[in-house]
Amino acid sequence: MKSNKSGLIFSIKRFEINDGVGVRTTVFLKGCPLECLWCHNPEGLSKKQEIGVFSQKCIGCMDCANECECHLFTDSGRVFLRDKCKGCMKCADLCVSGAIVEYGKKYSAEEVLFEVLKDREIYEKTGGGITLSGGEPMLQPDFVLELLKLAKNENLNTALDTCGYAKWENYEKVLPFVDMVLYDLKAFDPNLHKTLTGKDNALILDNLKKISQTKTKIAVRIPLIPTLNDGEIKKIGEFLSQLENIVEVKVLPYHNYSSNKYQSLNKSYLLDEIVPPNDEEIKLAIKTLKSYNINAVDGRK
Repeated sequence: MKSNKSGLIFSIKRFEINDGVGVRTTVFLKGCPLECLWCHNPEGLSKKQEIGVFSQKCIGCMDCANECECHLFTDSGRVFLRDKCKGCMKCADLCVSGAIVEYGKKYSAEEVLFEVLKDREIYEKTGGGITLSGGEPMLQPDFVLELLKLAKNENLNTALDTCGYAKWENYEKVLPFVDMVLYDLKAFDPNLHKTLTGKDNALILDNLKKISQTKTKIAVRIPLIPTLNDGEIKKIGEFLSQLENIVEVKVLPYHNYSSNKYQSLNKSYLLDEIVPPNDEEIKLAIKTLKSYNINAVDGRK
């Protein structure tokens, strides 16, 4: 089965164990309709290719500056003129230290499948397979559909990690080729959701209801962020208790490990003052969800 579809991908990670059943390869697609304040993959937000610059890794070889006028070395340090970048990505190809990173590369569905199939034996032993994540993979629905079809043609287990903010008609097309949906719920209150992500959650909640009425298994993932959404757990639990086919709800404690990626994109990380939840806060959230007969678990395990 051949494909002429291509997708913009910013990472393909092998041996993942938290993105579905078994050991998996997770494919991260670029572009997202939300702008979550705590986003762990800021390099996945834009629909376009980008350059990330990690100045602390620079060894001063100046190969990038010799190739491109966007890179300068001054008395005060290295400078990247991001506004002048035309996206040729030559600097990233030249950089031997990893100081310049290419965020976003075009792949055909067959090229992605070739990478995924390298670990077929591991999938067969663990029940794993391929997970499509992001960003938001459903911003590239045609590519996602084609890749899922190719994966199922190889009898691979498939998972779709989504924020839920996409047209229902696109979910309808891909769900027949998805074994499990990993569905993110950030908050239940629409106004709070808009404050935290830039969008209200009417479409997200509606899509989750519709998916729950199909035969597709659903694993809900709730980021737990103290002072921001920790007061939403009861509302989320009550909502989820009314839905079908939800096999698991993971509580994912907030962390700030991605702040260096924001720096690489010359973006500000806004939650530096937020303290990650402690064990008791995580246990309380899980206990609250379980009170609604929900299979809630610690997302760290």
